[in-house]
Amino acid sequence: MGGSALYAVLAITIGVIAGLLSGIVLRALGADMVQAVTSGGGAFVAITGLAIGIFHYSSKKP
Repeated sequence: MGGSALYAVLAITIGVIAGLLSGIVLRALGADMVQAVTSGGGAFVAITGLAIGIFHYSSKKP
């Protein structure tokens, strides 16, 4: 597996974990299922995008 594919898998994995945790925490705090899923999806997109950006930037050679 190439370096960029590994970074993509790591970024998606981090995003999934963040999305699940966000949804679980909101559900535990009393949010309804729709709010928890929506927030979890938003967290997934945000964290995955951030992780891909960080991995892409850190992999560039000066």
